[in-house]
Amino acid sequence: MKKNGFTLVELLAVVAVIAVLSILVLPNVISYFNNSRRLSFENELRQLYAMSESEYSKAFAIGASSFVYAWNENDTCRQSLKHDGRDLNYYIEWNEDGKVIKFYASDGSYQFISDTYGLTKENIKDAVQVTDTNKVTITCNGYN
Repeated sequence: MKKNGFTLVELLAVVAVIAVLSILVLPNVISYFNNSRRLSFENELRQLYAMSESEYSKAFAIGASSFVYAWNENDTCRQSLKHDGRDLNYYIEWNEDGKVIKFYASDGSYQFISDTYGLTKENIKDAVQVTDTNKVTITCNGYN
């Protein structure tokens, strides 16, 4: 008798092995994907920081007294930065000494909140995932 195919038991064994492997691998893949999205968000915040730093230097050179750059989904903030990335709500406040005193940003999935005096680009890390309990609303006057 000539055998041309697989038996049902062999096929079930292969399906079971594939199922077990996917159960073991899938959480790692999802974690890697989420970590990549968070790191992308943080890199975009660093670019936003650099843009605000440049705008601050220009504004300070001409003697401006307001050093707040903000944007929210309602577009009610006047001093927004020309940012071409994803839709970010942000609030960046500089003092007259050239130090960032407040930096809030959110893209709806992740958010970053810092009230640290003298925040630097290198310290923009540890963005957190937005949940109903920690979600903040960015306004032109800060966040709430």
